[in-house]
Amino acid sequence: MDFMVWGADFSSVYACLQSTGFKPRYLNDHFFLIDDPPYPQIDFYRITLVEPGLVCEHWEHNWILETDLVPTKTVLNKSFVIPNRPEILLQQWYGEDWKTPQSKKGENFPKHPYC
Repeated sequence: MDFMVWGADFSSVYACLQSTGFKPRYLNDHFFLIDDPPYPQIDFYRITLVEPGLVCEHWEHNWILETDLVPTKTVLNKSFVIPNRPEILLQQWYGEDWKTPQSKKGENFPKHPYC
């Protein structure tokens, strides 16, 4: 499972997970994960707005149109960044056959020089 977290909230999310008993592991300033059995691995990616309308996911250097993430969605009185058009985003990142399991991922990710 993957989560994208705005850069300004990245360390707060990490601290919050620690305070609830999870053991997140930083791999660098752009990515951390939770790999605590019996739970599945959960990946957290730092995202930032690098230019008007363009969001960068820094771990794999992918870009996302801001309109695909904003406005945020409210669930149970909490605001979340949830893709507005998830099928289009997944197709952009993983290709036409994104629903088919692959041995590796990310070869189709769009790259941007600011990411």
